[in-house]
Amino acid sequence: MLGDPFIKSHVDDLLRSIRTQVLLKVIIPYTRCSLKFLGRELNGVEVQQVENLLVSLILEGKINGKIDQVKGELVIENKNEDDNSTAENENLQAMRALTNKLESLSSSFANNIAKPHDNYAPVSVGGGLGMLGVW
Repeated sequence: MLGDPFIKSHVDDLLRSIRTQVLLKVIIPYTRCSLKFLGRELNGVEVQQVENLLVSLILEGKINGKIDQVKGELVIENKNEDDNSTAENENLQAMRALTNKLESLSSSFANNIAKPHDNYAPVSVGGGLGMLGVW
């Protein structure tokens, strides 16, 4: 069955997809991984194939890292710090906008309370306590 070129090409694509998913899961806890170790985790895949898969993942932006060919390692760079600082900046900007809006509302409210309004007139409540029959 694997002799058929059509089936073989689909099996190769499927294997590549599965290996890619496994690589992404295996490297999660690490900052450095040996390419030999990754090959063993992929059931004996050769180092060159592991390197090719990693290069694809790095170029696609799925892994933020580089391959140290001298040591035969994948070196994963910490992308989370950049993500956190971006999120912190966005949160800080949102908090500043909220603060500015609250200051504006507070100032407007204080100005409205401080000035007399023409449309408010004193109201007499008809005769005081006499209307209740107390007198």
